Amino acid sequence: MRLAALLASILVLFPPAAHATATAPVPSAQDRGAAESIARMADASPQDRVAKLLKAAELERAALFALAGVDPLLVQQVVDPLPRAALAYLAALPATELADLRSGNTVVRHAAGWSKLETERLEQIAVIGELKKPKAIETVRIGGIAGSNMRLELIGKKGSIEVEFAISPTPVREDRAREALTKHFGARPAEVTRGPKTRLPLEDSSFEDPASLGTVWVLTPAVTRSGTIPAAQVSLDTAEKLDGRSSVRFNSDINTRYWEQLSPRVSIAPGTSLVLRGHVKARYLRRERDQERMFRLAMIFEDIGGNPVGAPVEAPLETGDMEWRQFVVNAEAPPEADYVKILLACTVSGTAWFDGLSLEIGY
Repeated sequence: MRLAALLASILVLFPPAAHATATAPVPSAQDRGAAESIARMADASPQDRVAKLLKAAELERAALFALAGVDPLLVQQVVDPLPRAALAYLAALPATELADLRSGNTVVRHAAGWSKLETERLEQIAVIGELKKPKAIETVRIGGIAGSNMRLELIGKKGSIEVEFAISPTPVREDRAREALTKHFGARPAEVTRGPKTRLPLEDSSFEDPASLGTVWVLTPAVTRSGTIPAAQVSLDTAEKLDGRSSVRFNSDINTRYWEQLSPRVSIAPGTSLVLRGHVKARYLRRERDQERMFRLAMIFEDIGGNPVGAPVEAPLETGDMEWRQFVVNAEAPPEADYVKILLACTVSGTAWFDGLSLEIGY
């Protein structure tokens, strides 16, 4: 009887996904306004995205459909049963614990301290995740994963399950989410083609095409130290990737004397607000010998003649070790700017990878 009651409550909280034959929602002006207020929220860190997800989970179906046009990955996490159940659990946490989580700390809770509502929400997650003996859960751990996603882990006497959510957007992830939401809502969430959240044409932004390296993604000199040999390696890497089939890899050592940077150029309107997103991973990056410390994910603006205008704007990348992590760069194009260059560079020893980039118009 207890299991039947839990399943019934799950159906109330998480109704079955709509099929393609279902009537597509028609968002009202109020729905679009609610969606836009959430789209405007910060989402650079997992903690930012948790706050955004919790607000999105409160939306009605039509407002969610409107939001899916600009944030499909976010909406997919709201409608999919397992991450939605994780959000329902977070909403049941004591305010102090939720505030601690939003501050970037890991929260660990043991069964003795759970409220009745918290216990029910955890059992719902266990049932959806097909964990044997849902009532045998003893510990819950929630926290960020190396500055990337958020993980909720249920640990019990008869096994454990993990739920990852607050996942950072990438071009491939968003395209896949849009396809899944088309089935859920019975209509494809329309992509924004003008104004805020419009994705600008940053070609091969997940480094899938070997022919784009050196053509679309132009290689230009970054730093030279007494000649061009030996040169740092800039190549596609199919073994280490985040979005799609490959990433771009920068590698050099103490003997390297010449480094190149990747710098595609995108046409923009002067004064446009821009948001650059990129994912970065690093292994043992360190400055050696006479190396110039240049580890960059940046935007550089140019006029119609290719002359730099304004100051470069870049993400605060640090050397050392780093798992895949999203960085967000916000900038407003100067009035004289006709182009923006996306700059990827690493001129220190070690290995760095970039993947899953996007460029969009900001608010």
